[in-house]
Amino acid sequence: DEAKTKALYCLNEMVTDALLLVPDCLAYLSKLQCSEVFRFCAIPQVMAIATLDKCFNNPDVFTGVVKIRKGLSCRLINNTNDVSGVHTVFYDFASSIASKARKAKLGGFQDPSYDQTIKACENICELTQRSAKKRVSSVKVNMQLLALAGMGLYYEQKGVVGTAVALIVGKTIANCFGLTVKTTLKPSQALLDNSSTIGAKDVDIAKK
Repeated sequence: DEAKTKALYCLNEMVTDALLLVPDCLAYLSKLQCSEVFRFCAIPQVMAIATLDKCFNNPDVFTGVVKIRKGLSCRLINNTNDVSGVHTVFYDFASSIASKARKAKLGGFQDPSYDQTIKACENICELTQRSAKKRVSSVKVNMQLLALAGMGLYYEQKGVVGTAVALIVGKTIANCFGLTVKTTLKPSQALLDNSSTIGAKDVDIAKK
């Protein structure tokens, strides 16, 4: 038991040490302007914060394989289209880690790095809460649209159902491609040049 406790002390300290680097990570990501480069850099970071949350105060780290689920990985990738999406992910997992730390302390676990962990998580939440609140508002709108569709079905009003469903589908597609959030990210010039070249070749082939 003593060895297990000390191992958790060490694990939590390493997780906390990684959390202290998050502000620098977010600052770096905020300066990227190319959408492809941004996703290339941001996806590993959201995977990392999710893994830190999974590992924090988890004794299974020392007895088996601990990793995030594939479904969560897919959701994280889909949400990593802009800075706002990344901030929301970091806010959620930082809140989760802080909650686990507080719960462990209430359970009698005296973690030497507890204060530093809570401070690091609060700092991350402070940096990202604005984006997180915007995303929550977006989810509420989706729920209201679903309720509208349900009411339409109940009262057999096809026009209401069609409108609500169209809005939901359109908003979901827009969210997937990051179209509902204002962003300064742009496609790479190389990609734009390639698309122009391909388009020109298609025109030449069609003429022949």
